[in-house]
Amino acid sequence: MRYSRRRVGANCYCLQPYVQFTDQCTEYGECIYQHGQPLDYFTAQETCANYNAVMIDVLSEQKDLFIRNMQQQLSYTPYWIGVQYTSTGYMWNSGIKISTNDYTNWASGQPNITNGDCVYEMVQGANGTWYSDMCGYVMPAHYFLCQKKSCEI
Repeated sequence: MRYSRRRVGANCYCLQPYVQFTDQCTEYGECIYQHGQPLDYFTAQETCANYNAVMIDVLSEQKDLFIRNMQQQLSYTPYWIGVQYTSTGYMWNSGIKISTNDYTNWASGQPNITNGDCVYEMVQGANGTWYSDMCGYVMPAHYFLCQKKSCEI
């Protein structure tokens, strides 16, 4: 008898301290972890990898608003988002290249690679926008979030 492996959405959930996010871009959602200690970009990236996760990607306005709300509740702002400038353009840590038609939330005058190759989001009131910044191995330090899929086969 042959059995096929299928994902069952009912078994996809996030364990504490992760929070689940689901939208039209993600099948079964993602687990998001807010890290409460500001770190430089590369150390934040390594910290997420230690959790078998990547730094947060922001592929939709819905996800941007969800993350912004999470961070504001704890005053964790500004915070790194997992995007970095490479020789081929801006790329999410999850491996997705940002193209012209993709969701972005750059502040006026941004992106500006003379300010740095990494990106953070600054929230002021109900608004949040993205800024270029130096990646650094010590400074600057910002809060950050890690994400992983809620279902792993």
